[in-house]
Amino acid sequence: MDASGLPREVIDLLQRHVESMEQAEVLLALSRESGAVRASELAIQLRISESSTVAALEHFVQYNLAVCESAGTASYRFAPSKPQLAEAVRALDTAYNTKPVTLVKAIYARPSTAVQSFADAFRLRKPGA
Repeated sequence: MDASGLPREVIDLLQRHVESMEQAEVLLALSRESGAVRASELAIQLRISESSTVAALEHFVQYNLAVCESAGTASYRFAPSKPQLAEAVRALDTAYNTKPVTLVKAIYARPSTAVQSFADAFRLRKPGA
């Protein structure tokens, strides 16, 4: 458990792959589907714009959490590249259902991508690491 009360794998997932609550909801909805689902269907289900849904899904494709089954119909399938990612998403789902306020705080407490990139530029690393 992290100081926030969330499991470490959830914090890592949020810091590396989930930038907003909307993205978290898209990822969770996708993970609950048994197969491929169209972005338009997820958008209706989540009551968000289709363009936002597609952007989130493409983000997850880029980070190896999903695959695009058909670009023509914008169909996507939850397909984490590592078992640890699948486990982290399951833990995220649990946190979403049991600690929603804590989850929202953790998502919005993370530094913006630009700030994080700037900070990472000054991170000290061991040679060869």
